[in-house]
Amino acid sequence: MDVARLRGALDRLAARYNASRLQHDPLSIVREYQGSPRDQEVVGLLAAVLAFGRAELIIRAVRDLLGRMDRAPYEFVLTFDPAGDAPRFVGWQYRLWKARDLACLLHLLRQLLEEHGSVGSFFQKAYAETGSVAGMLERFTAYMLSRDCSPFYRSGRLPARAPVRSFFPRPSDGSACKRLNLYLRWMARGGDTLDTALWPTIPAAALVMPLDTHVARISRYLGLTRRRSPGWRMADAITAALRQVAPEDPVRYDFALSHLGISGDCPRRLDLAKCRPCPLNSVCRRYRLASARTRRAAR
Repeated sequence: MDVARLRGALDRLAARYNASRLQHDPLSIVREYQGSPRDQEVVGLLAAVLAFGRAELIIRAVRDLLGRMDRAPYEFVLTFDPAGDAPRFVGWQYRLWKARDLACLLHLLRQLLEEHGSVGSFFQKAYAETGSVAGMLERFTAYMLSRDCSPFYRSGRLPARAPVRSFFPRPSDGSACKRLNLYLRWMARGGDTLDTALWPTIPAAALVMPLDTHVARISRYLGLTRRRSPGWRMADAITAALRQVAPEDPVRYDFALSHLGISGDCPRRLDLAKCRPCPLNSVCRRYRLASARTRRAAR
């Protein structure tokens, strides 16, 4: 891997896909609460765990639920009463999650806020005690899944197939934990006009790449990984490769790589007309092979 060449290409990509595209990203909602860190933490967690599917639909679903929370997310969650407040979410649905699942999530989150004061306090303490992102995520998932949920399930515990469980994956199960790693990126890193830098005790150098379908595919084109199955090992491998490019901030290119795919500028089906102006074409294996085939065919 030619690190200098790759860094130059990625820097050009990041200059193109920058904060001007925030309106197409759930992070835009988090930025709307700037000046209120505890609100940003709660909004960020809700937006991140729902970050599945098309960005505009995610944004719509999050705005809908925040409207039902009187746009005071931290205070609403801290005082959430399942009997009195759950009816607010009747009719809310996003993909497999329905009003009951959302209300159960808020009930679990309320217990975290009551015990730790803020989401950031929990995560920063967990990182200090475990020393790794994987350990921190394991701690978070174990904590949330062990909370009482008797207002929603008689046993007081989440059933094995409860949709709420999908909010809390584990690296040890092989999950890429894309949505939680995305949340950590939003909260921990800074240095630009994208992420919030609310959690300074979690170093950007320790973060793991949020592995969505676009990042996984484009990373293979760039030779950042040879793995085919998206999971924690792939996310870790891509992060390790990017750590050679940006040791102190390996996930700095996540937004740009993801939006290269989201925008349609790097489609799954090869389109040389879109490849030619791409900032990554000098380091893209797919483009290099396709260009060679085109030249041979023209002889």
